[in-house]
Amino acid sequence: MFKKAFTLAEVLITIGLIGIVAALTLPSMMKLHQDAGTGPLLAKAQVSIEEAISRMQLENLDKSLSDYATTADLIPELKNYLFMTDSDGGYVLKDGIYFEITKSPTIQIPVIPSAAGVYYATVLVDVNGKNPPEVEGVDRFYFTLTSSGMMVPIYCTEEIANNNWKVPKDYDAATCKAAMQTPA
Repeated sequence: MFKKAFTLAEVLITIGLIGIVAALTLPSMMKLHQDAGTGPLLAKAQVSIEEAISRMQLENLDKSLSDYATTADLIPELKNYLFMTDSDGGYVLKDGIYFEITKSPTIQIPVIPSAAGVYYATVLVDVNGKNPPEVEGVDRFYFTLTSSGMMVPIYCTEEIANNNWKVPKDYDAATCKAAMQTPA
């Protein structure tokens, strides 16, 4: 009487093949998952910060962003309108998005549409908190904060924003990063 069954060797070969296929597909699946989350997190950060600044400006009609000489003057006021905690020289929103607001740009600021106001500060948004890879265009993105309180997407952020806050299929973080050059 013989019973039909798989041998141990056949089972191990099958498991090995499944492992190889998983190892080949997992990195691309992880990239797709990361890309799917990047755009909405950028949009959420933009809306959260802009709304907080708008509420701040509505309650302080006699004061504009230009009246804050430094971002160190702005932050204590902004904390009244935005749930954020201090972290490594920047701030973390309640959903884990890290951001910094800097008056001295570390990147070259492109021309801002005049309807948006004039340059006030640069906002760095790190969508995965301060976790690796810490690379511009991959998890770190920039906005220009204007005197009117608008956060204008620049460079890689603009490319994603122009695609309805989705990472384009032909997106190349290296190309975006190359466009950001330190001002002379």
